[in-house]
Amino acid sequence: MRRMSSFLMGIVVGGAFVFASLKFHLIRAEDGFYLVPKVNSEFRHAYVDIRGFGGAQWSEHRWLAAALVRSNKQHLLQGAVPAGFAEGVRNAIDSLAD
Repeated sequence: MRRMSSFLMGIVVGGAFVFASLKFHLIRAEDGFYLVPKVNSEFRHAYVDIRGFGGAQWSEHRWLAAALVRSNKQHLLQGAVPAGFAEGVRNAIDSLAD
């Protein structure tokens, strides 16, 4: 019986991790970790380390910038992106929501 309960607990924990990886980004920033809801439900990019991201990396990861702006975590974009980029992402998200 002990093996069966361990197996079932593994299924529950595994399912929770699958669900979390579909719905959230785990972001590693200079000041710690952040859990940010994803814009699209996909398995890729469940964990992203943004320490040292520059303008080129942010332009490749626009979906992540959109998720950060949407969840009001723009402070993670400060200093790493050109001025006005976060505001442009916010306007794009607002226009999609309308």
